Amino acid sequence: MIEMSYNYLTGVVEILADAPDSWRELPNLPFWENPNSDLWGHSICRSLYHETFHFWQFISSGYIARLVEEEWSRFLSFEQSGEIEPISSEAMKYIDKKGRPFSVKELVECWARFWDVHTRSPVEILRQEIISVEDFAATLELSIPGMHEPAYSGESFDLVMQHGKDCESYANPYRWLLNEMVVTGASSIFSNVVFPIITHTAFKTENPLDTFFAAIERAKDSGELMRGVFGDPDTMSKRKSIVQLWQKLWNRLIPELIDSRSIQSLETGLNRIESGPLKEHPIFKEVPLMESTLGGYFKMGSFSGAGGLSDPDDRFPVFGLPGIPQFRVALGRFVPPPKIEFSNFSWYCPEHGVSQVWQLMGKGDKFSLSERVDDLQRRVVEFREAIVLEEKGLPADFYDIE
Repeated sequence: MIEMSYNYLTGVVEILADAPDSWRELPNLPFWENPNSDLWGHSICRSLYHETFHFWQFISSGYIARLVEEEWSRFLSFEQSGEIEPISSEAMKYIDKKGRPFSVKELVECWARFWDVHTRSPVEILRQEIISVEDFAATLELSIPGMHEPAYSGESFDLVMQHGKDCESYANPYRWLLNEMVVTGASSIFSNVVFPIITHTAFKTENPLDTFFAAIERAKDSGELMRGVFGDPDTMSKRKSIVQLWQKLWNRLIPELIDSRSIQSLETGLNRIESGPLKEHPIFKEVPLMESTLGGYFKMGSFSGAGGLSDPDDRFPVFGLPGIPQFRVALGRFVPPPKIEFSNFSWYCPEHGVSQVWQLMGKGDKFSLSERVDDLQRRVVEFREAIVLEEKGLPADFYDIE
């Protein structure tokens, strides 16, 4: 993939590739309707989706929001005192494996990789990264009768996750899971069903790794999972598509695979934004308005074919299953990143209607959302530069000129 980044302090996505000029003034990017369009799919699909998903992770995960709160506190302290506070022990745990197969950070990245592969299509990725379409089709025999192209399948998905570029850095947890689920006799399908549901839920707990590993142990012996995937053994219903399985098993697997105490204390990032220090954040304070619009859209039944999903902890599973096209489109429309920096221009999230009304009434910010984003970016750059200088043993104002 091309170079890309997401900044947790600002919510800004950076994609080092050109976007279509027609996107410059659009309030809603057509990307979310058709991420694989020939006009942009090859160059920016996975990168834009992957980095935007980090923004959605923050909104859906109380754990990630707590880390952002801590970094926000360090940032504000620096602006007030000029001193760099040490990283918290909780932040250090984020990158520490502690003798486990992978760290929390690796699970976060694999979670994003899972959905960027699903959205781009593993067949497209294989075509771009690994082997020719002809060799791929001949080797794995994935062509559907009547089609000349190999089809999206569990085999193609696993091949990308196990052998695609950067898989050791971005897909280690999923590769581990495939091996762990071998005992079920259907490692691929079980891993694909369980991973997004369990990971989404685990990151609403205080200890995502503990929750994740415990849930996987339960999944190995889950009769509910077996019945959901294969149907009643007496009838052996026809295998459903992966999207149908996610919809069918969402509400059934969470209470079976996550212990009851964890379920009772699940917390979203939105919860923390509304009640914690981030409610004063110049950008993230807008998130509750964005999410409420998304929630209203969902309640009005605008998600055709959503399968009657309901999430026991946050009203809807849209953030947990963003690979479902209706959910992806809604998230991209109502909860986009505040700013996306492409190589040729920057796209800004349109001002929320409620915010505009508050501004006209003199009760909102006197600066627009785009102005606040740019200002915060500048300040965060100064903070990051000060951290680098301190690591080198230099004062924070080393490069200042009087």
